[in-house]
Amino acid sequence: MNYSYDADADALYIRVREVLIDHQVEMSDGVVLDVASDGRLVGIDVMDPSADWDVASIISSHQLEPSEVVLLASLGSYRSWSPVRQPIDPRRDKSMNGHHEEPVVTMCCVA
Repeated sequence: MNYSYDADADALYIRVREVLIDHQVEMSDGVVLDVASDGRLVGIDVMDPSADWDVASIISSHQLEPSEVVLLASLGSYRSWSPVRQPIDPRRDKSMNGHHEEPVVTMCCVA
């Protein structure tokens, strides 16, 4: 799972898994879910992520890994966003299956 924030658009995109998007579902004003053909959650697009958005409903309505639930819950609770450089550590990120990638620039939340 990874995420990025576009400060110009005030938009957060959370990529849950790398599969093709079959369709989209609008959950609420400014929250759109990308869904695979088998119904699994692929991604979440949140306009104005500093406002309240119903992350609990997303978590409860989709099968997610425990680590994905924790990350989504934490992202849903932040109210301001700023850029940071976050290296991917394959020893800590079980989804990478031991593969190493170069550090990436993502947007992280500031409590």
